[in-house]
Amino acid sequence: MIKNSILLSMLFVFLSIVAEFGITKLPAVADEAPRVFVLDFKNLVEAKNRVKSGDPSALPASRKLLRDADHALDGGTFSVVDKELVPPGGDKHDYMSLGPYWWPNPNTANGLPYVLRDGEFNPERDNTSDRKLLDNMVQRVKTLALGYFFTGRDAYAAQAAKLLRVWFVDGATKMNPHLKYAQVIPGRNNVRGTGIIDTHDLPELVDSVGLLTGSKAWNEKDQKDLQNWFDAYLAWLVESPEGRAEARAQNNHGSLQRQL
Repeated sequence: MIKNSILLSMLFVFLSIVAEFGITKLPAVADEAPRVFVLDFKNLVEAKNRVKSGDPSALPASRKLLRDADHALDGGTFSVVDKELVPPGGDKHDYMSLGPYWWPNPNTANGLPYVLRDGEFNPERDNTSDRKLLDNMVQRVKTLALGYFFTGRDAYAAQAAKLLRVWFVDGATKMNPHLKYAQVIPGRNNVRGTGIIDTHDLPELVDSVGLLTGSKAWNEKDQKDLQNWFDAYLAWLVESPEGRAEARAQNNHGSLQRQL
């Protein structure tokens, strides 16, 4: 189960981005330690040194990482505009996902409104929405960024940067910085903050961006563009009815954001 602190930790990461990057520039020296928030940089350096020295215990994991990174080079990109469904607001740039436990109503001709079957995942949520696209993007960027960190191979950084720009920056493909339509329930119009948990792995993405430090593929403008997106998303989390409702949740979705 995702613990209560997940969303709080995510929010602190966003606040840290604002504090760290909002008034500073990217490091000028490529070998300066990248800014990471979840990962332990000392452990990463130790692992890198073990791989370089040919430590047999580190080689299986290293080889798997490079296989996965090579595969990610040919894996294409991901965008919210790729989904089949059009969000209620009519803009495909809005992130949209379906409530995982909500199913077509067997008692109505059109299946609406959907009904709750708690604990039973409706496969529609991954077949028609953005949730899996987001997860795939985050994991691909993570793999490529780690590949770049361990090898210095520019191709890995370039593909990671491409994935980031497509999802967050490029006008034709970027996601609008809100989750108003995350985990919607067809046929029901309630304001729900529940879907904010769909972005629980964004802290991993922030660390991945940190690992691109020094790469020619990720420059100061890229950093600023991504910073602007996260600034806007943070503002939505703090100010929107959905964000405020989720902060007050008493289940495993809740955070202490209201105390900030």
